[in-house]
Formats: sequence, C-alpha cells, structure tokens
Amino acid sequence: VHSKTKFWQMVGRGTRTCRDLFGPGQDKDCFYIFDYCGNLEFFSQQVESTDGSSGASLSKRLFAARLGLLAAMAKTSTGASVVKEHVAMYSDPQTDEEVFKSILELLKAEVGAMNVDNFIVRAKRRLVEKYKDGTAWLQLDEEKFNELEEQLAGLPSELPSEPPEAKHFDLLILRLQSALLRGSAGFPRLQQELQSVAASLEEASNIPIIAAQLSLIQELQTNEWWEGVTLPMLELVRLRLRGLVSLVTHPPGSAVYTDFAETMGEESEIALGEFTSTMSLERFREKVRAYLLDHLDREALQKLRLNEPLTEADLTELEVILRESGTGDPAVIASAAQQGFGLFVRSLVGLDREAAKNSLSQFVTVTGLNATQIDFLNMVVDYLTEHGVMEPSALYESPFTDLHHGGPDGLFPSPIVDGLLDFLQLVETRARI
Repeated sequence: VHSKTKFWQMVGRGTRTCRDLFGPGQDKDCFYIFDYCGNLEFFSQQVESTDGSSGASLSKRLFAARLGLLAAMAKTSTGASVVKEHVAMYSDPQTDEEVFKSILELLKAEVGAMNVDNFIVRAKRRLVEKYKDGTAWLQLDEEKFNELEEQLAGLPSELPSEPPEAKHFDLLILRLQSALLRGSAGFPRLQQELQSVAASLEEASNIPIIAAQLSLIQELQTNEWWEGVTLPMLELVRLRLRGLVSLVTHPPGSAVYTDFAETMGEESEIALGEFTSTMSLERFREKVRAYLLDHLDREALQKLRLNEPLTEADLTELEVILRESGTGDPAVIASAAQQGFGLFVRSLVGLDREAAKNSLSQFVTVTGLNATQIDFLNMVVDYLTEHGVMEPSALYESPFTDLHHGGPDGLFPSPIVDGLLDFLQLVETRARI
C-alpha cells in the first residue's frame, strides 16, 4: 500500500496485547511482520505517501449512470435533449422517449429530495435549488450533464431507502441499456449477468411474488428474448424484477484449499522512526484534543479560543498543559513545538464562533451583501470554528469555489478580499504570540 494510514492500521493489529498467551503468566511480548511487498522499506524512507480515496458510493454511481444514459439518448434521433412536457413515471414504457422521461423523473425526484439544510448539501445549495426547479431540466445540454454529474451526484437525498440489491439491479439494467445504445462489445457479458440473476430468481419461484413474474424470468434466459431487444424491454424488466432480487438467497462460495510451498528469505532490520516513538503525532492529536476540551477554563486556552493576543507566558502555559495531558513523549511534543504551541493547540480546540464573527466584522463590511456573499463568509467562520486557523489558499479551493469558481475574487470587490486576507493573517498571528 502507499497509504500511511492503512499501513499503520495493519501494523497496529500486531500491537494488541494478549495475556497468558503461552500459559499462565506467559504473555505476548512481541510480534512478527511478514512483509512480502516491501512496505517497511517504503515507509522507512519517509517518501511521500497518499491516503488514497474511497470508491464512489452506489447511489452516486447510479445517479451518474442514469445521466450517462440520458446523455447518450440525447444524441440519438429519438433524442430528447429538449423535453417540452414532464409526465409521471411509466410503469410499462413503450418507446425510447418514454424511457428517457421516466429516468428523467427519477433524477428530478432524487434532487428534489435533497435537503439544503444538510451540511453536505449546503455547499451545493445554489445548484440544488436550481435543479429543484423543473424548468432547469427542460433544456439539457452537455454543460448541464457535466454539472449534474460532477456537483450533485452522490449528495444525500431524503428519498425512502431501498435495498442495495434493488439499486445494484438498476445499475445492471442501466449498463445494459447504455451498452445496447452504443453497440458496446461488453453487452454479451452484461446479458449473461442478467440471465444469471434470472436463473437465481427462477430457483426461488416458490415465493408467490416471484412466481407471478416467472414467465418473464424464464424468457430472459432464452436467446429468442434477446433478439431485437430494445430499451423499453429492458426498462420493463427493471421495473418488474428490481423489487424481487433482494428475496433471492445467494449460495455461499465454495471453499478453495491451497498448499503452497513457502520459502523464507533472509531477515532484515528496518528502522521505522514513528514506530520507535511511543505515540505518533496523529494519535497524540486525538488524545490531547480530548484533554484540552475538558480544560477550556485555562486562561491561555480561553485566549486562543477568543482570538485574543498571547504572551510568552501564555505559550509557556500551553506547553505545560500539553505535558500535563500525559499523552505524548518529549519527541512528539517537540514535533508539535515545531509548528508552534499556539497554532497546534488552536488547531485542536478551534476558534469561538462569536469571536470569529466579531473579528471578521472589523475587517469586512458585512452590510449590503447578497445571499451568496454572506454564505461565503459564514463558511469561513465555520472553517475557523472547527480548525482554528486557515490558509488563504483554502479560499480558492472547494467548498469555497463551489459558490464561485473564482473564490473570493469572483464574489467580492478588491477591498473586501484584502480585508478578508488581513483577517486570516490576524487570526494566525494571534495564535503565535
């Protein structure tokens, strides 16, 4: 792995204690790491690593797949890039246009159920409100398709929850429809996957609601049904079977036994700086944060929280507080000192919200601003409340650029931008001394 977080999670498994492992009084006192991929060598070199990224959620992939199918259909002669009339969802779509409209209604419903009070949705509030208005869907072009996929796909929606099996089935049908529309070479593989699902449903035909669709289930498994298959035919399969797939009990996989001859190489000793310390800086931060939040009545911490100037005595008190917490050894505390005790502690306890707002008002005139400008400044206050300090470069990154791609320069005149930067500089300076 190239993720330091995952690496230390794996190493951490071995650090768990086990009393009386080898008998009464014979506790576990060491552990071995069998490293066949050179991770120890990699991380001992202190090279740049990454925490990686998680895969897209099922809901996000489903949203994007529906958009992709609509975009592909919009380029065909049955095109529907301009929808003049919105209709209710079809139970039995007969034409490609009806399939287009039914998928469009699903996307509209999902966006319509996005709650702008949700803190995740709030950053995309302007776009969400734009597409809550049905007129935004009347003229779908490439720009809107990209906007929907990149900005709104995956946002939390308050639609009633559904079994993941039903969503996976929807995704399978969407991929089949897209492959059919584009003439993709992957269509036969997807066809076999759907036929496998149908075979599993047929085995559960003793369930009445599955038996009611048995004729369609059996037809799906024949080659004749797939001759001249159309988008509406696949959509009908989705509508009739999506609610049934969660009833199928999938048989467990068969056990696989291996008998490999193992050859041990020569041992080598690798020195890992973080592991020789009693605690990494990350773990130190987690533990000391809990201690600090229980001792916010200390004068130095109050000054940090209220954005008041610090003295040398305050910085000394902050160092004493960190040592009193008993959560880190001298080497880790020295690492925190390199950042500066004031900045380090502020990043853990954050900034008082009212103090941040009052300080901001001294640099930025908050009257006469529009809703978007006020949202931007509130997001700055939210950030400082959580993180304590803020690099000016963060103003030109998401979520701030979600309000305007140019960041503060695109929303405010130059004097206000200068005042905002001066404010951030003051917040950082007061955490130093």
